[in-house]
Amino acid sequence: MIFQRLTLQNFGPYAGCQTLNLATDATQPIILIGGMNGGGKTTIMDALRLVLYGQRAQCSNRGNLAYSDFLNQCIHHHTPPRAEVAIELVFEHALIGEPVHYRLRRAWENHATPKETLSVFTTHLETQTEIPDQALAKIWDERIEDLLPLGISNLFLFDGEQIKELAEQETPPPDVINAIQSLLGLELPDRLGLDLKILRDRKQKAIAQQDEQDQLHRLETEIDQHQQAYQKAYQDLGNLQNQIDKAANELEIATQMFNIRGGEISAQRATLESQLQQLNQEAQHHQDHLRQWAAQVLPLGQIAPLLERARQQGHGELNAAQVAIAHQQINDHDRALLDFAQTQNIHPESLQQLRDFITQEQTKRESAIAQIQPYLNLDAQTLQRLDYLLKHQLPHAQAEVKTLCDRLEVVAIEIDNTQRQLAAAATPEEYAQLGATLSQAAAHHATLTAAHHTQTQTVKHLRDTLNTSKAQLLNYSNAIVSRQNDQHILKSIDRVQNTLIEFRDRLKLRKVDQLESAVTECFRYLLRKTDFISRVTVDTEKFTLTLYNTTGQTIPKKRLSAGEKQILATAFLWGLARVSGRHLPVAIDTPLGRLDSSHRHNLIERYFPVASHQVILLSTDTEIGAIEVEQLRHNQTITREYRIDYDPMERKSAIAPGYFPNLDRVTTPKL
Repeated sequence: MIFQRLTLQNFGPYAGCQTLNLATDATQPIILIGGMNGGGKTTIMDALRLVLYGQRAQCSNRGNLAYSDFLNQCIHHHTPPRAEVAIELVFEHALIGEPVHYRLRRAWENHATPKETLSVFTTHLETQTEIPDQALAKIWDERIEDLLPLGISNLFLFDGEQIKELAEQETPPPDVINAIQSLLGLELPDRLGLDLKILRDRKQKAIAQQDEQDQLHRLETEIDQHQQAYQKAYQDLGNLQNQIDKAANELEIATQMFNIRGGEISAQRATLESQLQQLNQEAQHHQDHLRQWAAQVLPLGQIAPLLERARQQGHGELNAAQVAIAHQQINDHDRALLDFAQTQNIHPESLQQLRDFITQEQTKRESAIAQIQPYLNLDAQTLQRLDYLLKHQLPHAQAEVKTLCDRLEVVAIEIDNTQRQLAAAATPEEYAQLGATLSQAAAHHATLTAAHHTQTQTVKHLRDTLNTSKAQLLNYSNAIVSRQNDQHILKSIDRVQNTLIEFRDRLKLRKVDQLESAVTECFRYLLRKTDFISRVTVDTEKFTLTLYNTTGQTIPKKRLSAGEKQILATAFLWGLARVSGRHLPVAIDTPLGRLDSSHRHNLIERYFPVASHQVILLSTDTEIGAIEVEQLRHNQTITREYRIDYDPMERKSAIAPGYFPNLDRVTTPKL
């Protein structure tokens, strides 16, 4: 699991909509969020818990408040009435090997009794399509237990006060012990033992029941009677089925004779005659339309090529006439141009070139005019009518005539088929006789079918009664065997419980042994006194920690400084996370607490960059100050930096990019 984005809307001290991009790189797992005390760092931790777990969330300032009162308390004081308050978390989780994006949104209104609405959206990375999942929203409490169980959430979403409490106590608090057992898988044997106890109680109640031998005898007698009645009814049903088969054969023969000899066609004679009349009328209608087209422009289609040549000649003559008119005007213009040129101071050679050019152009125009020999002398209006005839009227008429001819051909085929069917029809006398035979066969078949249906219901009822009696007999017979099996199971439960206890003890020893190795390795790695601790042991019942030096002697926990105790608690949580094998984000509020500079250096250098694939640190400027943030930046372990700006006059907080601006920056991480 990896958190991608957290959005707060009018939640706690955050007015309006504030968004944190929590996505990290593989080599830069840390998101650094700076804020002064009271500015809203713990609110971000509460928001993560609340959006994931709802009313089951263990938020810092809820106490014994009812859930609706707590939601009301979380509303920013400047939020308008009925305005929406919301927390939204986008995170990624691998589902059956395929990464899926979840967008989880909890929202409620600024109201005296707010009512929360949970919305869940899923996005498959391959399709990039977000889908609202109402079914998943209804069972989200069960689903989140598969992703990040509530019992272990405090081992991944924790604060400095929790580490301080864990460091000061000799024995971890009950909620931490329960989380440890859940994380190590030790609750499974306990759950199985409880299931065995429930099974024992059920089997003991079953054995307390008494046998009823007389009931068995009565059931056996009833079964014999039901069996005989069922067999007789089943035999009668078979006889009826034979009669139905025979009647069906007779009905089929009568139907075939009725159809072969034209009975069916005779029954449809009136329909066929009406259909034939309609077809003849349609054919006549199409023929009338063809005559109308033949009386209009259609015959001109026979001389269409001749008309096309006439149209081209007419256009050529018209164009030649227009060119001739233009030629005269150009000649006048050329003469005026020569006259003007002679009055100007132009070199004689240039003037002669101008005369030659004008003469050549006149010759070209006269040659073009001479190519067209006019003989039609058509005016523009006549040419326009000829164009419209050839391009529109005649093609339209030909297309309409083709459609009419095609439809007339289809109608002719339908007329021929209808006439053939009428010719095959039987005479009225034959039709009446065939119909009577067919009706009798159908009535006989229907009577037998109804009787068969009634007999089928009788057989079904007798079969159900017989099966019920057999089931009762089987239940009583099984009860005797079951009692014997129950006695065997009760004897086996004791052995299984003893084995389960032994299995739990061995599992606990193996898990605790792994935990001891992990905690020892983590503690020695984080502690500046590398030769101070040889090993750390974990009690298998209370999960208390015992430290040993290099000579094998115990080191009382009270000899540890406050910072060393906090390092030990951190190593304990780190070791639990490593042994669990769960790839979950780690969020730490107030991460450095009372540590001295050396221990701070070790945590920043050795713990935060490898605590998880995603580490969210919420710190003040005195915990992760200039030295510490420079160390993190120098090691290039920070993906993003934010700060929480609190306005005491408005009593509201806002999230801004960048850590505390008053601290020296060595590099600028990406935002």
